[in-house]
Amino acid sequence: MKKLLLIGVTVILVLCFSDKNLIQAESSTINISKEDALKITENYILKYQNSYDRNTEVILKNYLYDIDDTILGYHFELYNLDNYQGYIVISATTDRDPVLESGAGLFMEEQPKANEKIYYLGAFSYIFAEDINHLHKVFQSAKEDYIKELEREFSTMNNSDFISGINDLQNEIEEVNKMNLESLNRLPGEFEKEWKDILTPNKVNLSSYKRLPVTRVYQRVSGVTKPTKACGPAVAVMINNYYKGKGYWVKDSTDYGGHANYINRMIKEMNTGTLGTSAANFRDGLRRQLNVNHKTSTSPWRAWTLSGNGYFESYKTSISGNRPVALRFDNIIKGSKFTKYHFVAGIGYDGTEAIVKDPDNGKTNTGDRRFSWKTNQSVITMIINSPN
Repeated sequence: MKKLLLIGVTVILVLCFSDKNLIQAESSTINISKEDALKITENYILKYQNSYDRNTEVILKNYLYDIDDTILGYHFELYNLDNYQGYIVISATTDRDPVLESGAGLFMEEQPKANEKIYYLGAFSYIFAEDINHLHKVFQSAKEDYIKELEREFSTMNNSDFISGINDLQNEIEEVNKMNLESLNRLPGEFEKEWKDILTPNKVNLSSYKRLPVTRVYQRVSGVTKPTKACGPAVAVMINNYYKGKGYWVKDSTDYGGHANYINRMIKEMNTGTLGTSAANFRDGLRRQLNVNHKTSTSPWRAWTLSGNGYFESYKTSISGNRPVALRFDNIIKGSKFTKYHFVAGIGYDGTEAIVKDPDNGKTNTGDRRFSWKTNQSVITMIINSPN
């Protein structure tokens, strides 16, 4: 029985990762030169004077590539008196927001080899490959390794858990494919306003800014049982720690003997496996943990999922109400691209950007990261919470 179901899993994954769905940039878009990208970066720094020094030096570090091997963006590093200040990624085409992401820490912890390009898959997601043919081999290898990992995990389950796991996987794949299809339906000139705004170096309106004091928790801290899969549990720990610090009757890392113990508890609570953590399991696990001190009949905390596509105002409303939001990037399937889910903690907004804490990308990478909501919204699932 299990062998037949595993064959079914393999068929599902092969169908989902066919090359026919490769997403190409539209021919009607305008290309942005590296010189213009530098000017846009300088304007961005002027707009956000609270975050950057006026004397910041901007250096082009890397070209970023799309999956059709065209240049997708430019990765700039920022320095002040030779001290690293952060990074900014500028789009090389006008079919996306001008500023794709930025941060006070590192753009990426790893570095490509001399003969490798950086293929940018979306906010906080990239792959190194020599060229487009090598890229496809990287995706294929990742898929094969993933199937083997699934087989090992499912082989330890009883039949009912095994079937449940496959059903969860199929539901997740169908939902993500649906969201990715929606991302193809962009209107001509959709980002025209954003490109006009970035060319006007005026300071951003502070009324469109809000940031919550959430402390970053590293998902790979020593003692975590599944460090490569623990982004969701680590985000849940950040949220609970924040609420405990605000005086809510919840438990934080100190109640469980440290971040690692708390993350491990949430790994079990959220049934985190090979795929990572599903949105439904994260929602239910977060709700149970927020209510851990309350009787079931009087549990005040609620949690629910919501697509990020078209719901930036809902995200901002939650942040304005002092409620951090879990954001899951659903980049596991995007054309033939294969990556894994990634959770970050949504802690604020600044104009059209979301401000987040990333549980990964280095032990010391504790600074804020920002990304364009509009460009990435079709692959975002939000898990929102409320104490009443």
